[in-house]
Amino acid sequence: MNNRKRIFIKLFILLTFFLTLILVFSCHKKRSDIYNDDISLAKIYLKEKLSIGLSIPFPPMADYDSNGNLVGYDIDVLTEVCNRLEVKPDFIIIDWSEKLDLLKSEQIDVLASGFGLTPERVGVYLMTRPLVQNAQVLVVRSDSTNINSMKDLQGKFIGAQTGSTGEAIIADLMDKGFKCKLQTYSQIEIEISELKNRKLDALIIDLLVINSYIHEEKLDFRILNEALEDEKYVFAFRLGDKALKEEVEKILLEMARDGYLEMLTRKWFYANISLIR
Repeated sequence: MNNRKRIFIKLFILLTFFLTLILVFSCHKKRSDIYNDDISLAKIYLKEKLSIGLSIPFPPMADYDSNGNLVGYDIDVLTEVCNRLEVKPDFIIIDWSEKLDLLKSEQIDVLASGFGLTPERVGVYLMTRPLVQNAQVLVVRSDSTNINSMKDLQGKFIGAQTGSTGEAIIADLMDKGFKCKLQTYSQIEIEISELKNRKLDALIIDLLVINSYIHEEKLDFRILNEALEDEKYVFAFRLGDKALKEEVEKILLEMARDGYLEMLTRKWFYANISLIR
């Protein structure tokens, strides 16, 4: 009988010990989960606005109309996203070369106006699935008949926007031995003016953007047939803001299903080039 009692007491002690361990680890896990919880979406709801960083002008993605109102594909898309989130869109014009610092410091919540998906940006930004297809192209004056490909720009002046995909492409080519003179500009309109006034020999620029400029401003420019890099436009968030990114992406999918994204691509690009279907 005494042996049975001792065995029972030992079993009781062991059971109590294991239950205590389970309770301790369970409590620890809950505290850890709370500490590491992603509150990025909750913060947007609390401040009742989504702060969106833009580079202006960047037509047809983001620009001012003749009345000083912001217009463009990204403007329309994110305005509707905010409507469905039931928060206000807060569009902020930024220096594109400072976009990552502004995002990290939480002065903005998302980057738009033609943000290109590139391998270098993976792991630096948290990005949505691609919205539309783009390409990085070379543009010259129509009378520059001696320039028909990248190789014809050896020793020439090439313009690009500071912090753009185009700048990174040319810089990479130069690192590999390509000889040219890269000039960077804070605004697209300045580099376009420089090309027009013969201070540059070519631009590397987004196809969708320069196509809009050529048609709207009747520029006497020519887009070379050689695309330097295919590119897809996305919206970019801070790396840790998974909850916010996923909610925005969920709304984009809803907008694709109900035909809203198709309507916007037809409005701004005259065709349904939406990649979100």
